Amino acid sequence: ESQDQHIASVREEIRKIDPDIVIFQEVGSEGALNETLAPLDPRWKTSVISAFKQGGFISGQQIAIASKFPANSAWAEPWKRGWADAPRGYAYALYTINGKKLAVYGLHLKSNLGNPPENTSKREDGISQLISHINSDENRVAKADAIVIGGDFNTDDPDSPHGQSKGERTFDFLKKAGFNWAFEGVNHAFRITCPAKGRYPAASFDHIWTKGLGNPIASP
Repeated sequence: ESQDQHIASVREEIRKIDPDIVIFQEVGSEGALNETLAPLDPRWKTSVISAFKQGGFISGQQIAIASKFPANSAWAEPWKRGWADAPRGYAYALYTINGKKLAVYGLHLKSNLGNPPENTSKREDGISQLISHINSDENRVAKADAIVIGGDFNTDDPDSPHGQSKGERTFDFLKKAGFNWAFEGVNHAFRITCPAKGRYPAASFDHIWTKGLGNPIASP
């Protein structure tokens, strides 16, 4: 019953926004995702869904990308065992839209549960691996006309009063790699993506970063 209610809620939000591409986090199964999308529009197709493992088992926190456009290619890959052993990984899909190639990455970085310095390191590790992948000479993504990175970053601008971990370099890595933050200049009160719950304050954890699409002009 709870899953049915959640599916109905997600479906209603997609109807309101009417997007062409959606990046999902914490997907329980491909069946649940297909059930969510099926009544919306026959053009909706799941481009990719990850199969990340936790403790040797497929976890219930998968990343998926779905679109009204057919994907040229798509895959999901866990992070390599880097310097901080980041959990999960990324999902990727490449689309051709109006003759241009758009590369889309979906992420779900380490949460704030547990040891704060370790959490920060795991987020930084994941982003640094992703940027290295994008910039790799052997990487076909380098031929994309534009790149979108979106998902649950579990952190905010470290230079703002609402940053979860002062000095965290997750945002800095992306900015130095030439990416633009879609929330740049937006007041924190107007970019809440995780409402307050219990002892946890309202937070802006979900972000979109772009490259090759110009610098977004935000409203204050």
